[in-house]
Amino acid sequence: MRSLPRETRHAKRLEVTRLRESGLTYEEIAQQTGLSRTGVFNICKRHATAGEAALHDAPGGRRTGDGRRLSSAQEAAMRGLICAHAPDALGLPGRLWTHDAVRQLVHERLAIALPPRTLGLYLARWGFVAERPVTSAHDNMSSVLKAWYETEFTALLKAAKSGRAEIAWMHSLPASDSVEQGLPMAYTVTHRGEMQWRVYPDGIGAAELLDFLPRLLPAAGKKLLLIADYARLISEPRLKAWQRAHSAAMDIRLLPMQEHTRGDAPVRSRDAAPARPPAGGATIKHVAKRAGVTPTTVSNVLRDRGGVSAKTRELVLNAVKAEGYRPNLTARALVERRSPTLALMLSSITNPFYPEFALATHLAAQQHRRFLLVCNTNHEADGGTRFLQEVAGTLAEGILVANQPALPIDELKAVAAGGTPVVVNVWEHPEESPGIPCVAFDSRHAGETATRHLLALGHSRIGAVIANPRDGIHRGRLRGFLDALDASHHPHDAADERFCDDSIDSGFEATCDLLRARPDLTALFVSNDLPAIGVLNAVAHLGLRVPQDVSVVSITNIALTQHTRPPLTTVGISTVQMATKGVELLLQLIKQPAASPPMVEVDKPSLVMRESTAPPRVTSSRR
Repeated sequence: MRSLPRETRHAKRLEVTRLRESGLTYEEIAQQTGLSRTGVFNICKRHATAGEAALHDAPGGRRTGDGRRLSSAQEAAMRGLICAHAPDALGLPGRLWTHDAVRQLVHERLAIALPPRTLGLYLARWGFVAERPVTSAHDNMSSVLKAWYETEFTALLKAAKSGRAEIAWMHSLPASDSVEQGLPMAYTVTHRGEMQWRVYPDGIGAAELLDFLPRLLPAAGKKLLLIADYARLISEPRLKAWQRAHSAAMDIRLLPMQEHTRGDAPVRSRDAAPARPPAGGATIKHVAKRAGVTPTTVSNVLRDRGGVSAKTRELVLNAVKAEGYRPNLTARALVERRSPTLALMLSSITNPFYPEFALATHLAAQQHRRFLLVCNTNHEADGGTRFLQEVAGTLAEGILVANQPALPIDELKAVAAGGTPVVVNVWEHPEESPGIPCVAFDSRHAGETATRHLLALGHSRIGAVIANPRDGIHRGRLRGFLDALDASHHPHDAADERFCDDSIDSGFEATCDLLRARPDLTALFVSNDLPAIGVLNAVAHLGLRVPQDVSVVSITNIALTQHTRPPLTTVGISTVQMATKGVELLLQLIKQPAASPPMVEVDKPSLVMRESTAPPRVTSSRR
């Protein structure tokens, strides 16, 4: 059977099942079909178990991604680090990327040792590949280039052999709005195929070459004979001055690229003027040509980087407007494996606190020229795991996670270990670290502040409505409530507590149940503003008044609390400050990872007096 084509095997199995259905025995079917009795039996058994679907061959080969040493997330993280940094910036030896440097990066970050051939396959998939240099003349060359190889290149070979020098070829892949045109990187490659490179996301200009060339300088006593294809840039005054200053260590020769052909197709000079804008719109090169500057200068203006004069900036902006240029952020993100975007994970966008927090985070990100991608996780079956895996390192530079009932700490740590910083915001327990960077507020202090306010008004019978389980994220608020009662020597009975969901309806139901069971309560501490709105409704539903019969105090200070009836007294937490510090901490970690997870604490929560609290009545008509 194995030697038969797939279609023939399927037809043979169908024949077996039809013969079996006609009443033939296994031996008779085997004799008629030429199969063994065991083979016939196995086919019939598969058909009886799983029907006709079992008669088809399983797809051959492995699925894409199966058997790889690195997961998709790990690949994205490694490629992102290589695109964003030079090896020395990551504490690795060497100033440019090589196969050995990448192998060491993978080993240090992921504890995975990649064999040379496997590493080569990953580098090719990530786009870090080089053309092997042509080291002799051939028939497909133009006469000018052939003459160059037979004269100047032959002389370079002799010079290299006579002294301690090495020949390397320097090329670039251009920055462009089309990812398919390759990574914008400068690289050198020797005749042995040894490659060194660095990615420059904004393109290759004089400034990038002034960064790249010093990284190529050989060890003392050696010389590098560099054959370059940057005819116009190498002639730029700053680069010519650098060459003169380092001529003893590096001799740069120009390859006549305008005449070079590869195969049957001529290669257009990289310095030639760009074609007219395609149907999809202008590129950064068209803007640069109109303004009379380099693509790097255009990028610096659009990214609001320094070092560009006001006159040049005006020229560029006018050219941008005239060409109708719009940066392709998606292409840039795919090329760099990072984007000017931060991600924010929220547990429930329907809770009024989270839209306020998301807006504050958006405004803070905007101050740093970043966009914000928001994900709501409470309706996700996986709790946001897929969001983390797909966003990390590709759609977002870093991830902010607003405190949730069940933080996926291990998954967040795995994302951070893969190279995408993660910050937990609205962390309620500054006395304990979640094990990853966070921005915290003192929820225990908030609970104490709210309770001390009720005690100061003269209340002694105070109930509690906690919008979480006893050991949930509001446990610090509950602890503060209990600590304040203990400190004032006011007894508290667990029967005076109700635990509910963080919603208006749940707060309503919990309050109705509590006040019916404990009618002598004169005040209620509520752990969050949203259920506190339900508390106000429940008090009115029971025929009572706030604050004349029952005072109500809460925590958070969402905007809606100013418009309840009556306006709600609450303990405000610093939402804007938390959002701002969260973005700042995340950007700091993107720039420089921390040795240990930092915790940033915002200002202490403070009381916001409104109309829902008052001293208890001396006598009460409540029954």
